[in-house]
Amino acid sequence: MDDLLGSFYANGCCSDALVVVFIIDGNEACDRIVAKYKATPVRCKSRAGLNPMSKALMYSVARVIDAEFYLCLDADMIVLGDLRPVFAALHACPPGRILVCREGNSHEANHLGSAVNWIYGGGKADL
Repeated sequence: MDDLLGSFYANGCCSDALVVVFIIDGNEACDRIVAKYKATPVRCKSRAGLNPMSKALMYSVARVIDAEFYLCLDADMIVLGDLRPVFAALHACPPGRILVCREGNSHEANHLGSAVNWIYGGGKADL
């Protein structure tokens, strides 16, 4: 998370973005990193332990954070360049659109539905 947030601020060119960190069963180390980058924490409690399905929390961001656009990044990512073109693409899309990219570890999950099913073990009810 430290590398993600550091690279976001160093390279993302999004100084006006509200940076929110979902913290599941956090600890002091998480709190220090969130404070270091002046991010807004959303504290969450796991009901079943951390597992790949925990990532589904990110898909609920619009229920928790009021914003015009959302860019959800995993804690294990780094930002290597300007993110303003990503937000420009979101701005150009009709309302209600979601832009996604293929999982780097799979060629089988070629759309959001198959990712929910194949990668995260979800089903139609989860969609």
